Amino acid sequence: MSIHRGHRQIPAGNYLKSSAELLVSKATAYSLWFDDWWDYRNLTGGARSKGINWFGYFTPDQKTDPVCKAITDQGRRILDALRFSNRVRRRKDSGVFEVCGPALRVILHWMFMNDIRLFSEFTPDQVSWFVEDVVNEQKEEFVRNLSASDNEDPVQEAQGISTSVLNNYLTVLVDVYNLGSEFTDFPELVMPMHPLRGASPNEIATEFGVVTNGWIPPVPDEVLHPLLEAANRWMDTYSDDILYAQDVYFAALKGVEETNRPDMQRSVAKSLTEIIFNGRGDLSKPWRSPLGQAANSPGSIVELRELHGDLRNASTSALQAGTGIRVSELAGIKVDGRDENGWPSCLEVRQSTSGLYDLYFLKGRVFKGSSDPEGTPAEWLLGVKPLGANSIPFTVKAILVLDALFRPWRERFGSNALIVSLGVSRAFPTSIPANYEIRSDNIRHGQNRFLEKHVQLPESYRAWRLSTHQLRKSFAQDIVRIDGTLIPAVRDHFKHTSDFVVESAYLGTDPRLLGLVNDVATREAARMIVGVLYEGQPLAGKMAEQIKSRKKHFTEVCAGARTLEGRINLLAIALNLDEVRFFTSEHADCFFRAHLAACHRDFLGKFDPNAKRPLNAYRTPENCGDCPNGVKSKIHLPYWNERLREYKEIEAANREANEHRIAAFAAVRVRQAIRVIRQLEEAAA
Repeated sequence: MSIHRGHRQIPAGNYLKSSAELLVSKATAYSLWFDDWWDYRNLTGGARSKGINWFGYFTPDQKTDPVCKAITDQGRRILDALRFSNRVRRRKDSGVFEVCGPALRVILHWMFMNDIRLFSEFTPDQVSWFVEDVVNEQKEEFVRNLSASDNEDPVQEAQGISTSVLNNYLTVLVDVYNLGSEFTDFPELVMPMHPLRGASPNEIATEFGVVTNGWIPPVPDEVLHPLLEAANRWMDTYSDDILYAQDVYFAALKGVEETNRPDMQRSVAKSLTEIIFNGRGDLSKPWRSPLGQAANSPGSIVELRELHGDLRNASTSALQAGTGIRVSELAGIKVDGRDENGWPSCLEVRQSTSGLYDLYFLKGRVFKGSSDPEGTPAEWLLGVKPLGANSIPFTVKAILVLDALFRPWRERFGSNALIVSLGVSRAFPTSIPANYEIRSDNIRHGQNRFLEKHVQLPESYRAWRLSTHQLRKSFAQDIVRIDGTLIPAVRDHFKHTSDFVVESAYLGTDPRLLGLVNDVATREAARMIVGVLYEGQPLAGKMAEQIKSRKKHFTEVCAGARTLEGRINLLAIALNLDEVRFFTSEHADCFFRAHLAACHRDFLGKFDPNAKRPLNAYRTPENCGDCPNGVKSKIHLPYWNERLREYKEIEAANREANEHRIAAFAAVRVRQAIRVIRQLEEAAA
């Protein structure tokens, strides 16, 4: 079965089989165990099918070296164990192949170059040398390659070291250590000691890596405004002519295919030369010359293909700028039928609760963070219009244009994707391409071509390179500038789990935006207190005790309101006077008070009385777990349960290896996790 036509049976874990058994075992649905490449198909929208090139970092001579082969064989077993073993955190296959795999290849190559033949020879001192080497070797490359990217951490696409990339390397090494009990029959894979001496990968990565949060800039207004102006002109005015020309193309193509004429291309091309590009009569004069008439014309079919691509690029730019959806979410939109109004099934219209507005929703799938490789169903609000108004939001227009532009191609290819790839030829494909799934880099390159060809930019911005994630960041910043209380709404629209992600990844360091963040943080503090007082929400931590002790005071502040939102409003006003704010994270939330903030004390060696918010880099479980500002609720319980499990294993393994210092270090963290879990259980009782 073709890789493009369906799914094969995914093999079970083979990492404990003998070498003889592995000779006839599959590593993935498409590769044998000892293949140089392990092919893997990523089902995320717009993603390329990737794999692991086991010898990619080795020269041809090194590849034939028995030591190189032995090290690589160890890597194969480890990667397979990372997919299937319960001794390490379970990841999606995309995470194993696209994060752990590249990290493991770097480690294997470093081992070979430093004469470390077995993972059992890997000591904490050698791990320190590894960290030093990768930091020094890649720092300059990192600076050169840190450019426009679609990832929220751009260094995932750059060949440089950052906190996240270094964390990936070190996490794999810790995972290899934790897999030791699985590999009792393969002693070469059993690491003798915890590679980081009990520290977490994030701690080491934060110390040595380059922090890159916020490095992706938003699209400047000087670029975004003319881009949207041009995109809307193409969708509103030029699209009618281009879609009509496409209809003429298919009508002519059908005619020559039925008659089997040998001059098919010439006959179809001639039918396009008579089209007048005047907005189907709405313009006083044509906006471009007829196809194929210019002296240097590559031909009418090639010109129409270029117009087709330009209209696609205009529509995707407008859609992402107006919704902030990820490029994977854009590429993953499906059309599985038509509604009664003839619109594609991915587009839905509902009336507002008041009945005064039409609400337009885009239905698709979210891939990031989803346990399902085919994504989790989701929807995004595209826009709103008053009931009975003739106009529609430009984001809705973008969907309708893309639907009409690719509908005949979907039918021809047998696809249900909103956008399909028409291949690499300059002309339209005359047969079904080998791979017609649209790729995220194809969308990104197309948007940059449209920017370069059709958008007039100020001289100082002519060299601007667009990335689809810049459009996402611009959307978030524009919404929050309009109304600073909408950070939670942006979070929900972007399908993030916390306001902290929106603040750190999208709002940057703009003082005005940070002020709006503070306003939202104050309101979230009020919301949390009202939840405790009036809804019985369980909390743990010293700050939770203080909230309960001041119940009478808070109740008096809220006495003038009858509704939940009214109480939140009154309490937010009171808290703002005291500059009390609330910041979220996965391990503990923070009712920030400068004179008690452990994160600032860890950084400065003392409390900072002028601080206004926690220090993100020092908001660690160690600091927040026992900080007086820390507040834990039931949403944090999964994190602390996992932390307890992890450090119990580290403690037990090091006691068995007589590494008492590391075991004692792990025991401290075990006790902290137990303490936090007990507090949460008592608060809920």
